[in-house]
Amino acid sequence: MSSRIGPALEILADVLRNPTFKDDEIDRLRRQYLNGLRESLGTPGTIARFVAARVVYRDAPYGHPLSGTPESLPRIKRDDIVKLHDTFYRPDNAVLIIGGVSCRAWPSQLRPANLATGACW
Repeated sequence: MSSRIGPALEILADVLRNPTFKDDEIDRLRRQYLNGLRESLGTPGTIARFVAARVVYRDAPYGHPLSGTPESLPRIKRDDIVKLHDTFYRPDNAVLIIGGVSCRAWPSQLRPANLATGACW
């Protein structure tokens, strides 16, 4: 397991540094989220939470559902996603958590990548 952590981290770093945000993937995920949202809006509890948050918080950020709405999700464009990624998915704003079997070799393998300083980004 520990012999594969280096290559796995290289792939992860590449995905984080060079995301493609393909239009067909964005469309697929948008449909998936819209279907899930429509399904959840069919339950009284979800509707009650949305309404309660809107009443209590009004136009403040907490007054808007984190999952979006059937009206807001289609308005999200690829450029919005790229901007969000560039703003928040950065080495100075990220935490990498590795879970699994404890292995004493991992720390020595992680140090060369300079993950803490973001040198691999």
